[in-house]
Amino acid sequence: MKQPPLDPRSLQNIFVLLLLAQLAFLGVVLVFMRTDNELLFDFTNLYHWAVPIGILGLDIISWNLFQQKISTSESDAELLDKIHQVQGAYIVLWVMVQIGTFLLLVFAILEQNDFFIVLSIAQIIFYISLRPRLFNFLDEMG
Repeated sequence: MKQPPLDPRSLQNIFVLLLLAQLAFLGVVLVFMRTDNELLFDFTNLYHWAVPIGILGLDIISWNLFQQKISTSESDAELLDKIHQVQGAYIVLWVMVQIGTFLLLVFAILEQNDFFIVLSIAQIIFYISLRPRLFNFLDEMG
């Protein structure tokens, strides 16, 4: 199977595109929710417990899946195959984190509660921390 030529900027472009999508959706939600909303964690509301725990679970699953995809790389595989595998692992990780951010923003609209917006901003900061760096990228390739 012929693989596309390797361009290291493509992974960075995908990262930036997904980040801009999250920020754009956050902006739309903030414009849509112009009324004064409460920043409230209601202990009796099941959604206030289940949604953050579910998103945290999604983040943990995505991180474990990322680590599993990286560790299954054969040591004798070609360098290009390793790079494509690491790139694919990053994309899956980022998309799963982005799904969590979008779910939090949808619940912010449904519940009219800024608590979910604060959690989505924390999720975006977590996403930014997942940006690939050259030294991490080389370590992950083995």
